[in-house]
Amino acid sequence: MTLGVAAVAAGFAGYANAGCSSPALKALPSAWQQSLVGPGEGQLVPAVFTQGNVATSIVGMWKFKFTAKGNQSPPGPPDGAPFDSGYVTWHVDGTELMNSGRAPTTGDFCMGVWQQVGPNTYKLNHFALAWDFDADAPVTGPGTGGADFVGPVNIREVITLDRGGMSYHGSFELVQYDQDKNVLADVIGDVNATRVTVNTRIAN
Repeated sequence: MTLGVAAVAAGFAGYANAGCSSPALKALPSAWQQSLVGPGEGQLVPAVFTQGNVATSIVGMWKFKFTAKGNQSPPGPPDGAPFDSGYVTWHVDGTELMNSGRAPTTGDFCMGVWQQVGPNTYKLNHFALAWDFDADAPVTGPGTGGADFVGPVNIREVITLDRGGMSYHGSFELVQYDQDKNVLADVIGDVNATRVTVNTRIAN
């Protein structure tokens, strides 16, 4: 879910054309919990997420969209500009995995951790590794000019699970650093997502 320096510039230029949960059903902090069944005895019980409790848990797969809002433009994208979209999975153990719609050569996956901070409200903190890729370079790889590591990307979100549990909305901040931890880009905006189910089709 990353963007290199070139990707940031190219992305900004392309925007004009753009494309608490119920106590009884609260998601467990890990995939397994220890349940004592007698003196000195124990049993591992799976914490299974089912369609029956979607309204009380962020756990699951989602189709998300980032939209820029509140940035100084230029150099940042204008309000309403599409910034990123793709799929994200929130796991029951408090981890998260996102597949961005950005080019894989620039780094399109990021991983994170989440925590519930209020009624239906969650904070997400995830990281990615950004690469600056030149498709015209004759040789690719670190140090060749074809694909150079730009630096880490940190994306933070605060989101609210909507009533019914089938969508969420909130805010995001994406900060691109260079290898020396200097800030190259800082973009904020809105995030919206809809839940992916076994009946979801690509057109939905």
